[in-house]
Amino acid sequence: MRRLTRSLIALTFCSLLPAAGGHASHALSFAAPPSAIVDVNVVTMDVDAVLPRQTVIIAAGRIVALGPVDTVAVPAGATVIDGAGRYLMPALTDMHVHVETPADLRFYLAYGVTTVRNMNGRPQHLRWRDEIAQGTRVGPRMVTAGPCMGELPCACDGVTAG
Repeated sequence: MRRLTRSLIALTFCSLLPAAGGHASHALSFAAPPSAIVDVNVVTMDVDAVLPRQTVIIAAGRIVALGPVDTVAVPAGATVIDGAGRYLMPALTDMHVHVETPADLRFYLAYGVTTVRNMNGRPQHLRWRDEIAQGTRVGPRMVTAGPCMGELPCACDGVTAG
């Protein structure tokens, strides 16, 4: 069950990266075979309903097909994920976060948040942001502000390892 949840999050993340704006990550490689999430309930943003029993095909980091399970063919060689009884939704964006440690970054992804705007940024946030974009650190796409003026120290001050 955990593996399915992680797979759905990872696939959602990968499928929405190209549409999320910001700078592209050149370190990500989409040479893997296509993936098919079969018999999943899809939560959409354009209709006020859940689309039941859908097949979602992901290839080259993009959703290339979506439709009722009996109308969308699974490509030969695709990695098949059984989505029965599960829900797939677009990635979330959180526009007011305070990233304090590198461990925080993984938690956002675990909950489907693939883009964050970090308030009260520090120099290490710029490094973490760049590492995420280069594919050397796992985390959501990050937009970060500079430090606030006249504030107390942040728990992340001095955090360099990650």
